[in-house]
Amino acid sequence: MPPAHRPTFGGPIRVVLGPQADGFTEDGLRTFLSEPYTLTARADRMGCHLDGPPIAHADGFNIVSDGIVNGSIQVPGHGRPLILLADRHTTGGYPKIATVISADLGRLAQVRPGETIRFAAVAVAEAQAIARAARSALAARLTALVPAGGGALDSAFLLSCNLVGGVVSARALDPAP
Repeated sequence: MPPAHRPTFGGPIRVVLGPQADGFTEDGLRTFLSEPYTLTARADRMGCHLDGPPIAHADGFNIVSDGIVNGSIQVPGHGRPLILLADRHTTGGYPKIATVISADLGRLAQVRPGETIRFAAVAVAEAQAIARAARSALAARLTALVPAGGGALDSAFLLSCNLVGGVVSARALDPAP
């Protein structure tokens, strides 16, 4: 999608610090929350690698492998963050400095290689409130789609809508005869 047609989302990517935030120095945490990071070309559904100032570990970078959730931000030995996404592995052995809040995962998915992001820490309660607000906003948008006359928002109705925005045939995009 051309940049002019992509939605824009202002502000930093919001994160909840931890679960191993204590595995980083104060300077490391400050670097993570104050410096810009650039998405590298190493980005896919498993995760995205960021380039920028290294984040200092407090006591090394190996931990006992533990669970990883969507949006976990690991910091390997080189000190540059790696954000794990939908097709991530289920466990990992690098300390996790933070986790991207669920409401910002979609914004993160819109970032392209070469673009820069920043992070801002929020408390768990704030992340939960943001998630509730995002769910309410989505519900309101979906309710607005309900057909006039009180019809149902069911699969038959959704299939009758052009939710792809003008694509009629993939063949029309194929330059080959």
